[in-house]
Amino acid sequence: MLIPLIIAFPLFAILGMTRSKVAPKSLHGFFGILLTLVPMVYVFINGSVATLTIPSVYTLYWYFHSYSFVGAVSFVVVGSILTLFITQFLNRSQLIAFAIALSSALGITLSQNYFGLFVFWELLTISTSLIIFFEKDTDLSIGRNFLLTHLAGGLALLFGIMLQFHATQSLALVPPSSGQIFFLIGIGMKVGFVPLHFWIPATYSTIHPASTVALSIFTTKAGIVVLMKLFSGYEPLIYMGLLMIFFGIYSSLCKQNFREILSYQHVSQLGFMVVAIGTGGALGVNGGFMHMTNHMIYKSLLFMITALIFIYSGSESLKTQHKKPLWLLGFALLGSLAIMGLPPLNGFASKTLIKYASSDVIQILLSISAVGTALSFARFFYYGFWHTSPCQRVSDRFAQVGTEVKLAMGLLSGLILLIGVAPGILSSITPYRYESMYSLAGAIQALGAIAVGGLLFVVLRTNLQPVLVRQVSNGTFSNTLLVLANNLVDSVVRWEKHITQLNNAQFILPVLTLLFLLLMVTSALQGKF
Repeated sequence: MLIPLIIAFPLFAILGMTRSKVAPKSLHGFFGILLTLVPMVYVFINGSVATLTIPSVYTLYWYFHSYSFVGAVSFVVVGSILTLFITQFLNRSQLIAFAIALSSALGITLSQNYFGLFVFWELLTISTSLIIFFEKDTDLSIGRNFLLTHLAGGLALLFGIMLQFHATQSLALVPPSSGQIFFLIGIGMKVGFVPLHFWIPATYSTIHPASTVALSIFTTKAGIVVLMKLFSGYEPLIYMGLLMIFFGIYSSLCKQNFREILSYQHVSQLGFMVVAIGTGGALGVNGGFMHMTNHMIYKSLLFMITALIFIYSGSESLKTQHKKPLWLLGFALLGSLAIMGLPPLNGFASKTLIKYASSDVIQILLSISAVGTALSFARFFYYGFWHTSPCQRVSDRFAQVGTEVKLAMGLLSGLILLIGVAPGILSSITPYRYESMYSLAGAIQALGAIAVGGLLFVVLRTNLQPVLVRQVSNGTFSNTLLVLANNLVDSVVRWEKHITQLNNAQFILPVLTLLFLLLMVTSALQGKF
């Protein structure tokens, strides 16, 4: 029964923390969740299997295999660090919902049949929605649309499971032989496939920034784990991943708020994982899981930074150039360089694995995307942190930032450096053993891409100013292309805004109708309708 205990452990830790009378409470939650690693390592080493039988209904199976351990360790380690931060800003109900979400993510990672997967999938949807609903002064329509979106995705997943069970008479968690389109829709909704990504910017950039920090590691990463288990080596995912990468980069360049930029870059970085999943093989799987872990780390750090800027300066717009304390600039620079893939930081380590796993053409496209990421974050850091008036002074409110908050950011920064310098640390939990892929040529290539991105920012800096973005003049061929790209992205943004403003009936009925029609078509094609 150790594995069910592992799944419930974060909830016990948070409940104990909220009832503790000894300060600082956040440290109790941090160490309590981190203690989950002890039984987790024991179970992994001993290869234990746990079952939970529901009389006359079903038997749930949990056990560790190579794809489970890396996901579970990542959720526990990063989740424990996030506890140090969110305890300072979220209320008790939100903290409990956070703990349930963490337990649900562990349940998804460890489940070995479709029944258990679906139960924890829906529990994750409900618990993450509650984090939004329990936030004071938050527009309930944001939580409603988030909930309905993921319930629709869960319904698609359920249809896929039904077709798979009908075809195989088994609920074992294996790559599906039937109903793949429904699995891809359901999982793609959580992962952020374009155009199913709309909920990411609509949610992450509008709720309270501290709630964004709490949500940032669960939903999409749980989807990545399941996608890896079910569709590793499925080649069409490579092209979806590339679409996510470049769409996210361009959209982030068109945004003027910190969290809007990070939300679209979130989609872009998820694209790297999807490319790795589509590539498959030992390097692809390792690279995908390693980048998932690294993304949890540096994106959590960046969301923490933007949350502090909003809470203590009152704005998160690049147009409002408040001066930030030096320690916050340091964290922002490290997080930005990590996501760019600067050697020897952790983003470079995982992106290198994904490149080596890919074909030559895909490697070229990934290198081009590295230039775009560097351009986007050069703009993010320059206008958000560096480009301030000399006469401005740091807000006195930043002195209120607690020690636990700085500790959380320090631990994440330490992991960025540690994994980057010694990526072999993760090789002990990744599914396949691998040697270090570091090489002088790879480091020069990564530095070259970042340098080109930086030079492009210097050249295009005027056009990329927050106030002037998208104001592109006609005339040259390059400007014409920019106008066309702007128009395309504008149409997607209008669609995103429209779909997130629909009421319940307008939103859910077309989705249900579409899923039902897909079910009919799939069944007819299989001769089972």
